[in-house]
Amino acid sequence: MTAPASASRPARAALAGLALAALLGGLPASALRAEDAPAPAPAPAPAEGPSAEERAAIKAMVDELRAEAARIRGLEWKFEVPADLVSRKQMREDFMKQVDEEYPPAKRDRDIAILRRTGLLGPDQDLIGMFMDFMEAGVAGYYDPKKKHLRIVEGLAGPEQKPTILHELIHALEDQYYDLEKRVKPYEDDSDRMFAEKCITEGSAEHARALYEAAHPDLAAVFARARENPKAAEAQMKALSRVPAWIFVSTLLHYQKGPAFAQRQVRGGTYPERIHALYQSGPVSQEQVLHPSRWFGPRQDWPQKVEAAGDLARAAGEGWSQLHALPAGELDLALTLDFFLSPMKGKFNILTGQTPFPRAEAAAKGWDAGYTWVLEKKGAPLVLVEAYAFDTPADTLEATQALLDAAKKAAGNAFKERSSQKQAEGDVTTSWTVEYDNQHGPCRLEMRGLTVLRVDGAAPEVMATLWPVVAQTRFVRDPRDTWQAGDEDAALLAATFQDKERGVGITPPSKGWTVRAGGNNPRSFATATHAAEGVEVVFTLITQEVPVAQLLTMTAGQLKKEFPAYEAKPSGPQAVGNHDGQWIPLGTDTAGNVAAMVLASGSGRTFVVRIATSSAEVLEKMRGEVTLLLESVVTRE
Repeated sequence: MTAPASASRPARAALAGLALAALLGGLPASALRAEDAPAPAPAPAPAEGPSAEERAAIKAMVDELRAEAARIRGLEWKFEVPADLVSRKQMREDFMKQVDEEYPPAKRDRDIAILRRTGLLGPDQDLIGMFMDFMEAGVAGYYDPKKKHLRIVEGLAGPEQKPTILHELIHALEDQYYDLEKRVKPYEDDSDRMFAEKCITEGSAEHARALYEAAHPDLAAVFARARENPKAAEAQMKALSRVPAWIFVSTLLHYQKGPAFAQRQVRGGTYPERIHALYQSGPVSQEQVLHPSRWFGPRQDWPQKVEAAGDLARAAGEGWSQLHALPAGELDLALTLDFFLSPMKGKFNILTGQTPFPRAEAAAKGWDAGYTWVLEKKGAPLVLVEAYAFDTPADTLEATQALLDAAKKAAGNAFKERSSQKQAEGDVTTSWTVEYDNQHGPCRLEMRGLTVLRVDGAAPEVMATLWPVVAQTRFVRDPRDTWQAGDEDAALLAATFQDKERGVGITPPSKGWTVRAGGNNPRSFATATHAAEGVEVVFTLITQEVPVAQLLTMTAGQLKKEFPAYEAKPSGPQAVGNHDGQWIPLGTDTAGNVAAMVLASGSGRTFVVRIATSSAEVLEKMRGEVTLLLESVVTRE
């Protein structure tokens, strides 16, 4: 997982999203005319930073790429968007100005108070400063849809900037047709919906960048090498190691899950037409983007609506008022659990690239709805009211146990369980009520059927009047929701080889193949062997889409050590199942084995397949079999 190459509207969208995540349409293009779009504001005079020559070179590249962006996206420019090259210091100042303008002190203080109350933010931690450290280390460009300005951040040089510029030009172009500012405005306090919206915009821009790089492979290789710059990578890793994962993971996923979702959307049509349809009617939840089969499958999974049964503040008693109320999506829940349950204490694992912690991710996966209310009274701790719905009884029980364990970790020595009652029908737990104390006061966690309710930190007299209203919380199913538990496992269960824990399956194309779990590195999920032909195929999974050119650049040094004759000559793009793939001959290794590698990227994942055999003749003979073997791989989304 790497920091994003670009960011659009970072101050509002990202900061609003990060604070909320921590707490657990458009007109057809043909209907819009050039005169409908607002003219951009004049670009401000640049502060001290890049030289006039450097800025002029960037502007020239922007001008060169405008037509390319319009061609790829299938839209005409309505007006020219100003562009400039800025220093990282200027970028930080620009972001901070946006924060001051669009994240007023009252909202900022409210969010920080809630974050400190939940334990996700320490008493001395600077929320804005930590987020800016992350953004400053990772952002290479950004487009501001309010001011209609495109900024490229110094750091890359010459043609290395072009993919980033193309990405940002797509944002600027789509803004003229879909009004990106207006689209996200209603969701500033809804991190679940905001995530889905951001994945659409970033997914579209990254898909366009991938098309551009495919048309310019030499440039793609230069860009990939630039992204692997050791100095830049070190700065990014330092930023990631300092900042809690809940602050930035959702932003990173815009650039990973978004492109995978866009690629899935574009299948069976053209990029302009299919992305236009997504802008008109797209996903509304983190869950639908994180698990694309729940959107693109034959049955769709729509979140339930959570409704309070009455005025919670009034039920709490005299002097209480509602400070905030906000949805909590699947990713929000996973990141919150991760903060308390992970051995990394909510930090990003730079060695494995894995976050959230697997248990937190699994506990949140059955999510079907979530909402949090925050109540306040002068002189009293904030009271948190949470409501969740899940897909199955097993999902609900797993989430309840994780929420309880996270509460224990958050409270430390202040946690004291007062009572715990369970009821079951056979082997299925149908209800579970736990009453406990933490440093904020009495708490009650109750699982009933497929729902979980909790009141955290309410004095006994408040709990006595508040809980009866909370217990009547309504969960309203969306009439469009037709998804059923087990849908996404159908293909996996039909595979000959199944690894249910990793969610992958393989069906060999002919007799003679045997498949076992694991391989020659921790990410290898399976090894297929054809004893009669003397062929071994090792499958490695990367849980994000990585361009082939970038992978080749990253692995070139190691491959040259293993294979002295390796010349990095890919076959060229070819379809491998539902993935874009390439076959790369590796030559003979130091032990005399002939090898090849297949790279296949798509649907949010990348497969690295290593093939080893005794001779070039056998390798060529089995090439079709290996391709079919890879095409048979199914994954749980």
